[in-house]
Amino acid sequence: MGKLFGSWVITAVIFVFCFSAGTAWADGPKKMIGVLVWNEAVRYADALRGIVDQLAAEGFTETDIKMEIRNANSSKAAAARLAHELAILPMDMYVGIGTSAALALTKEIKTAPVIFAMVYDPVDSGIVTHLQSSENNTTGVSIYFSAEKFLGVLSLQPNIKRLAVVYTPGEKNSEGQLRRFLQFGGNFNIDIVPVPLAGKAETKDTLECLKGRVDAVYLSGGSVVDRDFDRILAINNNSRLITVSHLLDYSDRGVFLTVGPQAYALGLMSGKKAALVLKGTRPRDIPISDPEKMEVVVNMRVAESLGVRVSGELLKEATRIIK
Repeated sequence: MGKLFGSWVITAVIFVFCFSAGTAWADGPKKMIGVLVWNEAVRYADALRGIVDQLAAEGFTETDIKMEIRNANSSKAAAARLAHELAILPMDMYVGIGTSAALALTKEIKTAPVIFAMVYDPVDSGIVTHLQSSENNTTGVSIYFSAEKFLGVLSLQPNIKRLAVVYTPGEKNSEGQLRRFLQFGGNFNIDIVPVPLAGKAETKDTLECLKGRVDAVYLSGGSVVDRDFDRILAINNNSRLITVSHLLDYSDRGVFLTVGPQAYALGLMSGKKAALVLKGTRPRDIPISDPEKMEVVVNMRVAESLGVRVSGELLKEATRIIK
């Protein structure tokens, strides 16, 4: 059995069992929900918190549901094992947070409902057939963002002509982001430089080689980036390279620019779908949703430390400025 998801998950479980009193949705035994998360990243915590909060808002109190939560710790082997363990438990519904976690659940579970969150491209990943209808037992919310929008915002910062895209080979969300950047980079006169990073042992040599070759480094949501984030960022800073990402939680950890959706908001959206399923709607009858809003976060502290002069045009686009 995988370890619980850390202190924040313990808090989430407390939320599940300690909702404020309300009208129970139905009499009878609790609805059992199996949850598999990809790793302990803040964005996954925020997505789970959103799901829990939305279920509470929909009337699913401690008298209605119980969650069994597992953490794959960025391991596909662990995700497969934990998905199998959850699949043999008597669950009414499953929730997968993160592309690899959701994939592991959908490979094991073919009849019980599976709700997903924080999946970059559920069609490309093979989780669903179409966005309008999964045509199977799944539904959820994508973290899909417009690479064209991202590059348009990035282009507001002068002198960024070559962008390294760090991705994890074999992880569909990471590879999908690279494809989108390659597709749209030319529209903004930005050359895209693919940078595969398959393991932490490659981090130092791979990232240090970027100095003088690129102007900025984009971090995808690959598991290697999550596990070695601090070292990657330190190398980029030492090379005086701007670091950017679509993951908003990276902003407070030292990334100069992030453009993407809020994980908590995506969790709320997934929670609405989970509530519909618990009330009897088939997952295939609930369309897949994309993010409703994109945030632009500029970290001025990082800009100052790197000696970067931030353009006024970029600051006008920002929905949040870290000073």
